[in-house]
Order: sequence, then C-alpha cells, then structure tokens
Amino acid sequence: MPGTLVQRTAAHHRENGSGTVAVLGVLVAAALLAGVLTLGSALNAHVVRAQAVADLAALAAGDVSVVARWSAVGDGPCRQAALVAEENEMELYECAVSGTDTRVVIRHDVSLGPLDVPLTARARAGPDRTESDPAR
Repeated sequence: MPGTLVQRTAAHHRENGSGTVAVLGVLVAAALLAGVLTLGSALNAHVVRAQAVADLAALAAGDVSVVARWSAVGDGPCRQAALVAEENEMELYECAVSGTDTRVVIRHDVSLGPLDVPLTARARAGPDRTESDPAR
C-alpha cells in the first residue's frame, strides 16, 4: 500500500494552485463584464441624450413653423433647430419642413474609450395627422 500514498501525494502536488487559477479566471471575466456593462451604460446615456436633443430641436423648429399656414417661414425652423442642436453640442444633420410639419435628424459623435460611435436621432414636430384630418 505504500505506492498508493505516493500516488495520492503526487496528485495532490499537481493540484496545488489550481484554485488560484480558477479565481483569477473568474475575476478577469468579472472585470471584462463590468467594462462591457460600463461602456453599454455610457452609450445608452448618450443615445437618450441625443434623442432628447432631437426632440427639443424638432419642437423648437415646430414652434417657428406653426405659422406656415399664414406666413412664409423660410429657413427659420431649421435655423432654430440648428441653434438648439449647437447649444447642446450636437449637429443638425438633416432638417425638412413641410407646411407645419418639421422633421429633424441630429448627429453626435461619441468617444467611449477606444470606440468612436456616431449616433443619430430623429424627431418630428407638427400637428397630429389622424384619419379624420382633411389635411392628411
């Protein structure tokens, strides 16, 4: 039976440190997951902010274009939308005015560590177009 003791001792020495390796693996995986979640949360915050700015820009443009039925508004709605975008450090990428209806697209480039992400957000402001609306 002495050989059995030697085999157990040799097997025991081969397993020394395996718990340390397993714990390090779990810690590395947890750190990677935390990093991905942090980047995802930051990106989501920028997406929400870009959409809020697009909504504000569309509302500001709609405020100017609301009188389009009675007077010429020219490029006033888009100028107002561009002003709102610039005040929020974003770019008015596209603006279209059709009567009292205004559509805007806001662009914002976000740097998240090693990633450069271009974000766009769209919004519309104008009267509600229901089926009973004759102007539809």
